[in-house]
Amino acid sequence: MAETLAAYQPIDPDLPAARIQFLLEHGQCQAALTQSWIADRLRWPEQMPRFNVDAFTPPGAETPSLETVQRPEDLAYVIYTSGSTGTPKGVMIDHRGAVNTVLDLNERFGVGPNDRVLALSALSF
Repeated sequence: MAETLAAYQPIDPDLPAARIQFLLEHGQCQAALTQSWIADRLRWPEQMPRFNVDAFTPPGAETPSLETVQRPEDLAYVIYTSGSTGTPKGVMIDHRGAVNTVLDLNERFGVGPNDRVLALSALSF
């Protein structure tokens, strides 16, 4: 897989603290996007920068969007198994895999441009 610039790793804040710590460490997370109501509830690795997306305006937010640099084979996100058979395993999903899933679901359920879908599963999945 190509060098990863950034990838999404969803973590449910209601998971036990030990599981959250495992996911952050095993996933080699280098920063966290969170919300202010969650940020103080969790124990974060000491050196991990955190950005509360509900209270954060990045410098230069008024500037136009940056040019896209990722490729279809670049990592989009990492999802972890439940760990019910032992240690949770991280599954790497590239952009083309994520897009294929969305296209398949749209076709299977007849989702079109005028439809709105909140979620098909938990946001941390």
